[in-house]
Amino acid sequence: MEKGDRFFLAVLATVLLVRLFILLMPVDFFIFQDYYHHIYVGILLIFVFALLNYELHLKLFYPFAIAIGLVVDELVYLLPFFMGNTTKGDYFSSYSLFFMIFGLVIVYVIRELFVKEIKDTQD
Repeated sequence: MEKGDRFFLAVLATVLLVRLFILLMPVDFFIFQDYYHHIYVGILLIFVFALLNYELHLKLFYPFAIAIGLVVDELVYLLPFFMGNTTKGDYFSSYSLFFMIFGLVIVYVIRELFVKEIKDTQD
């Protein structure tokens, strides 16, 4: 399997695991009562990975894919009218699912750009 395909599978697995976790949480869970979204963690990780030493950055294949997955999962929350409190239903609304699928398609199409310079230690 090529690096780009493994990168996309890691992004997809991240999105699916996050969605499964959200699906299994009770509706009164505290995470649905606050303004915090995991897209913030993904964006922060992307910036941190970008600022790291170049040699170390090349070894962050899967952590970078996970960060991209966290961002892709909540792309809808970049729109101002979706920010704020969320309910469990918001994560599975048609808007949220559309933006998640749209983000996954974009990552799939440009997956080779993400791994072009990455030296895979598993090869």
